[in-house]
Amino acid sequence: MAKQLTKKSRKPTSRAQADAPTFGFQRFAFKRIVFTELDKVPTPEGESVSSSTVKTIVNARVGLSTEGIAEVQLSVDVVPDPHVQPYDIHVEIAGIFATRNGTPEQLADFCKMMGPTILFPFVRQMVNSLTTDGRYGRVLLRPVNLLSQLKQDGWTEMGASSPED
Repeated sequence: MAKQLTKKSRKPTSRAQADAPTFGFQRFAFKRIVFTELDKVPTPEGESVSSSTVKTIVNARVGLSTEGIAEVQLSVDVVPDPHVQPYDIHVEIAGIFATRNGTPEQLADFCKMMGPTILFPFVRQMVNSLTTDGRYGRVLLRPVNLLSQLKQDGWTEMGASSPED
């Protein structure tokens, strides 16, 4: 005999759950992209170089509006080894985040914790796309711990403004 499956009824949402703050990523846009091919630096005799040596310098800013919306701006300078890949790459990206039932302080904390982590894969993809057809080959950015990198004075406040501007 076949068993009949029934749907479990959903438990009613408690008032505390309904009023709990929620946060979300709305959209992103690239604000500035600069790609420059530099003169290749000769490698000193006897030294070996690696194309995997890529330095990233990351800065971030967060700005809050009064409507529960915040903008996170991420600025990334990519500096590959000039002996192998003499590129100068600068990418600026902005992400819009929003909250429902959250305070401005909670939204700022969320943006500082999650904003760079959400936006950085878009930067990685852009750097890869920019350099794929470059004369010296593509630059692959490895995943990095952005939070520890930004804890070293990488955050600035933009002040209250409309992130839509």
